[in-house]
Amino acid sequence: MSKAQDLSFLDRFTNDLDGYFNYYQTLFFIIFSIIIFIIIRVILRRFFKRAFLENKDKDKDKSKIRIKNLIAIKAFEKPVFALTWVILVTFLFKFINPFIHILSDSLFYNILRCALIACLFWFSMSLVSGFRDHYVIEVKKRTGSKDISAVHAVSKLTQILLILIAILFVLPIFNVNIAGLLTVGGVSTIVVGFAAKDMLTNFLGGLMIFFDRPFTVGDWISSPDKKIEGTVEHIGWRMTVIRSFAKQPIYVPNGLFGQIIVVNPSRMTNRRIKKNIGVRYDDASSLPKILQGIRNMLASHPEIDQNKTTLVNLVEFSASSINFMIYTFTKTTEWVKFQMIQDDVMLRCEQIVRDHGAECAFPTTTLHIPDGVNVDLNNKAI
Repeated sequence: MSKAQDLSFLDRFTNDLDGYFNYYQTLFFIIFSIIIFIIIRVILRRFFKRAFLENKDKDKDKSKIRIKNLIAIKAFEKPVFALTWVILVTFLFKFINPFIHILSDSLFYNILRCALIACLFWFSMSLVSGFRDHYVIEVKKRTGSKDISAVHAVSKLTQILLILIAILFVLPIFNVNIAGLLTVGGVSTIVVGFAAKDMLTNFLGGLMIFFDRPFTVGDWISSPDKKIEGTVEHIGWRMTVIRSFAKQPIYVPNGLFGQIIVVNPSRMTNRRIKKNIGVRYDDASSLPKILQGIRNMLASHPEIDQNKTTLVNLVEFSASSINFMIYTFTKTTEWVKFQMIQDDVMLRCEQIVRDHGAECAFPTTTLHIPDGVNVDLNNKAI
């Protein structure tokens, strides 16, 4: 009996010893994993700091390679640190789960694969955002333009594509049939397309604006079809915001731009002066000299573009004047400066008319009195 008790005691002691050994072994590996995790994070932090400083210092020479390296380092940093947490959780799960059974191994590894895809997706999105911000700054420096809609459009399309790719990688992990989903999605797309035809039209219209670039942010545009005129403030995916000259916002669906004529005066190369001036019939003999004087004035004017067509010609014998046309182009396209140049040209023309002893005509009426009709001093016919 004592011998059996001794064997039972030895078995319990051995089992307890194994249990204590497994417990302390697990605890040791947990602490060891945490220490390794901390060391790896410290090393990575120093590595990224050094790489960032090196590329930032060498970026002073405006090397495109250095700039791209800097963007990649910034995009890579946070996903890598997140990946260290994924690795730590994986080790902790391996040591702790046999004791507490939180999740099944298959479910955990599915979650782990999703976490790895999420880290890669995070890196890709950060990389796209980094290059977007870089090119926005470059566009502003190079052209001085405030229009960055095209850069944002490409960035958004790339990010949407990355989201779709990530979803296509995640769905098979949870045994989702992509082929069936795409089939159902195709039918749903047709139904939604009919239901949201206007929204789809506006979206495609936004793409047309982004890539064809008939106008950009800051341009002055007008449409004679819809009586729309103003300065473009924002180009969105669904609508474009135009600020009228009365400072009223005009919200135009993008799909409308595919159906109307859009005039973009902001892209004009010159501004045109086209005016008619009339002189009296009594000054008809002075007209050749007047016209030649105006031609000489326009030819020597510093603000008139001599490479463009300039015309000074008779156009009409009207009821009370002989009219001639001034047709020329200024060098500037700025509206305020153009108005000042036009004022100067018109005043010089008026002075040339006076210098030749003529006058600008105004509406007059000539009264012919038949013979035999006398008018007294009180303007009463007799």
